[in-house]
Amino acid sequence: MDEYTDLLPQARRGQPAFIALVIAVLRQVLDLRDLTEQLQTAFYLPEAEGEQLDMTGSICGCRRNTGETDAAYRARIVAAAMRNAWNGTNEGLRDLLAVYAPSATFRDNQDLTVTVTGTTLAPVPAGVRLITQ
Repeated sequence: MDEYTDLLPQARRGQPAFIALVIAVLRQVLDLRDLTEQLQTAFYLPEAEGEQLDMTGSICGCRRNTGETDAAYRARIVAAAMRNAWNGTNEGLRDLLAVYAPSATFRDNQDLTVTVTGTTLAPVPAGVRLITQ
């Protein structure tokens, strides 16, 4: 707390009621900062587990299947997030793969098939067959 109260102007440092008020407000602010950091860690998709993963999945409209492992569910959540964010264009798919599967490559075969290497999570439009390698 001293790191913050030391920043107060010299004229205020001798006022115990003012310092008590500043400390009370700072405690609340620091508690909120700590909570925010904990929430970010708990719901960070690559590290989320159990209930946190279930809540993250529900945000993407993806419910856990009975007996599904965290790893399998996490992969489905990533696929759902990709579908939700995709604008339906080849360029948009390339952009999504760059974020969600950086080592993946994508090719539109121009025959209602799409070839993707490095992932099985690529979204494709209805009627287009996904070929994974």
